[in-house]
Amino acid sequence: MSQSPANASDQSALSRYVASWNALNTMLGRGGSFSGRERNCVFLNCGVPAGSRQPHFANISAVSGFDFPDDARAIALVDWDHDGDMDLWVCNRTAPRLRFLNNNLTESSQSVAVLLEGASCNRDAIGARVTLETSTGVLTRTLHAGDGYLSQSSKWLHFGLGAEASLASLEVHWPGGKKERFSGLSPGGRFLLKQGRGNATPWRRPGPAVKLTPEPLHASESSAVAQVLLPRRIPTPSLQYRAGGKSEEIEAGQESLLVVLFASWCPNCQTELENLAAHAEQLRTANLKVLALAVDELEEGGLGSRAKSSKLLSKLRWPFSSGTATPQLLAKMEHLTDALFELRTPFSVPSSFLLDGQRNLIAIYRGPIPTDTLLHDAKLPATSSTDIRDRSVPFPGKWYTLHPERTALLELLADHFQPRYPDEAVHFLELALPQLTGDGAAAVQRRLGQLHFYLGGQALAANRSAQAETHIRAALKFGPASARAHHDLGIALFNQGNLRAAETAFLKSLELAPANPSASKNLESVRRALQSAR
Repeated sequence: MSQSPANASDQSALSRYVASWNALNTMLGRGGSFSGRERNCVFLNCGVPAGSRQPHFANISAVSGFDFPDDARAIALVDWDHDGDMDLWVCNRTAPRLRFLNNNLTESSQSVAVLLEGASCNRDAIGARVTLETSTGVLTRTLHAGDGYLSQSSKWLHFGLGAEASLASLEVHWPGGKKERFSGLSPGGRFLLKQGRGNATPWRRPGPAVKLTPEPLHASESSAVAQVLLPRRIPTPSLQYRAGGKSEEIEAGQESLLVVLFASWCPNCQTELENLAAHAEQLRTANLKVLALAVDELEEGGLGSRAKSSKLLSKLRWPFSSGTATPQLLAKMEHLTDALFELRTPFSVPSSFLLDGQRNLIAIYRGPIPTDTLLHDAKLPATSSTDIRDRSVPFPGKWYTLHPERTALLELLADHFQPRYPDEAVHFLELALPQLTGDGAAAVQRRLGQLHFYLGGQALAANRSAQAETHIRAALKFGPASARAHHDLGIALFNQGNLRAAETAFLKSLELAPANPSASKNLESVRRALQSAR
């Protein structure tokens, strides 16, 4: 089926949009900013100067007190303290997530505010336009549902009158087209305007004013030391390292395991290793093993070497296991942390990962770890998931969201790993499958079949026929009616010299897709090979 040019153009535009969105998310995840870290701005409308057609604006950001360095997103206006001037609520992408700016206007000025209530139109009167005539001019306000980016200001319509202005008339153009004039308003008041009444009703606050106490903001000092206690145990991908000239894998065991990534040239790394060595007996008593992995050889033009890292461990009389980190180990752990955290920071040493006996991730540390902290965290796998979630937050509070199901987390990890590490996506989905039923299980089974088929094809292309056979047989478990999978299985078996099994696979492929010329040709090749072998 051919694709129309219009559809092709739409898909191309969509692809560009998705690529741009992913690039923006990557920028933000690496600590970037949409606004290039510019400060918030306020501009004063100075009116239209003589001889000009355009209004002029003055930048009063500094004197307004609004020029914070926040990465601000949404703003809402409201007369919070009912003193006649507009106050501001500002929502930021960065901390503080919410700011309240109280407008303490000291100049002598008057205002009037009105709240609309529809009768024949919508009750909130969204879309209504109010025109107020004063002794100095005409002011117009429109009531919107959402008047900014992800924000909604107060539904009170506020009119600033100046020091000397008096009210002449007020007209409401209601949604639907009806117009209505209201009387009974005076400067300095707040009034309810009900559709069809024609007379404004004075409004009084129903209770005491809510007073907000300003809280001084103290910027947190940056530090190379950090601890992240995860709210749920996270399965780790397969992790290999080098030890004694051969490849080793971090496997499950009876004890918890602390994996420490270090470099011989790093003073903080030496401090970390010294502390762990000094408390070796205490750590063993707590059923905690330590694995120190050097990253010296992974540096470009590095300062260290395997010999230097070995010399450091020998000098410290290192009492635990050790080895050399592989590029794949570092890449997978960085990929895992990218999935867990919105803000992604560059890798640094020392970095440590605390794993439980099943090699699920418990905590992540950057910089030297206090022994008490490590011993405390190592005991957490025995506690309930709710307790761990509460402890993971560095301040008290109450949760208003449910803890995500483990299956949802595993599928999220599979989504994150699939483009770069499809074999790890299989690992996470296989962990999720036993906990699923019905449509959820069926969807994961289909996905596993597709991934195994893809990995089988990759193995065939790399001449790893035994590995290809394993993946394709796994794919057929989830989708036995795939002619293509039986065909590829036949190729993998043929390459290994298993001619009878290859013949059976090609016959099954032709049974499912009789018109497949590739399967027919390969079947003939298998039968000729069988005849030659007799």
